[in-house]
Amino acid sequence: MDLSSYRRRLQQTSAMESMKAVTKQQTNMTFSDSPNFKEVFLNGTKIDARVSVEQDETQKQILFRPDTKVYKGDVIDFDGTHWLTNNTYDNDIFPTAFVDFCNEWLRWVDTANKNFVYPCVVRGQNFDIQEGKYLIYSEDIVEIWCQYNSDTKFITPKMRFILNGTPYEIKGVDAISNVNLGKGLIHMKAVETQIQADDNIADDIADNRNEGWGNW
Repeated sequence: MDLSSYRRRLQQTSAMESMKAVTKQQTNMTFSDSPNFKEVFLNGTKIDARVSVEQDETQKQILFRPDTKVYKGDVIDFDGTHWLTNNTYDNDIFPTAFVDFCNEWLRWVDTANKNFVYPCVVRGQNFDIQEGKYLIYSEDIVEIWCQYNSDTKFITPKMRFILNGTPYEIKGVDAISNVNLGKGLIHMKAVETQIQADDNIADDIADNRNEGWGNW
């Protein structure tokens, strides 16, 4: 590249950056004017957002102010509800999160008697699809999505959780497909199991003392 071409490239880059800066400034100035403007909590931190109004109350699209960092697996709270980010639009001018309504909580106690509680998305599953065929299950199977973090990464098969008064045993955990650089989602499948004598049904905490939680 000769010197004149290099200078033109620099001028074009500078012009694009200037336009981007102006767009960000204008967006910030008018951001709260939108009728769907709302203050939300992103992983516990209050920030500004625009929450879409969708017919399906279990999924929404949330737009944030320019330069807001949002990642798959982030938890967004507003109006007493909790939402789990399943995907994002990575754009510094219009950062966007696509979220699912959290309809349950994962609750457990480790071997040091420390309590953990995280919102999660739980969906029933009566069949699976393999090679175009429906495979009917006799068990009551649910799928669970939860934020991947320093606590949930220790969830493994055979651990038990109580969801809406019913105990479930984890049968499979995918903590790889939707995780990048320590952020993302854990996807689990669980099957209904029997209540055990020491399960705390009132607080939705299953007894896992014999399920190998020694790493906690």
